Amino acid sequence: SKVSQRDVYSQIEKQQSFPVTLHCILSSEKYASAIVWMPHGRSWKVVDQKRFKNEVLPAFFNHCSTSSFMRQYFLRGLPHVCLLMK
Repeated sequence: SKVSQRDVYSQIEKQQSFPVTLHCILSSEKYASAIVWMPHGRSWKVVDQKRFKNEVLPAFFNHCSTSSFMRQYFLRGLPHVCLLMK
C-alpha cells in the first residue's frame, strides 16, 4: 500500500517527540524522586523504578512498561548512557 506524506510526517514527529518528552521529564522537579540527570549532565538514571513505572510512564506514554520505554529509547538511536537502578 502507498504511504501518504502525512503518515511519513507523523512518524518523524513521533521519533522527534520521544527525546523531547524525555528531556521534559528529566527537567521536571515533580519526577526528580524517580528519574534524574547525573551530576555531569551527560546521562540519567532511574532512582525509583516503582515510581517511574507507575507514575512517570503512564503520565507521558501509553504504557507502564520499562522495557517498552527502553526499546523506544534505543530505537531512536539515542546514546547508550542511561542507567536503570532497582
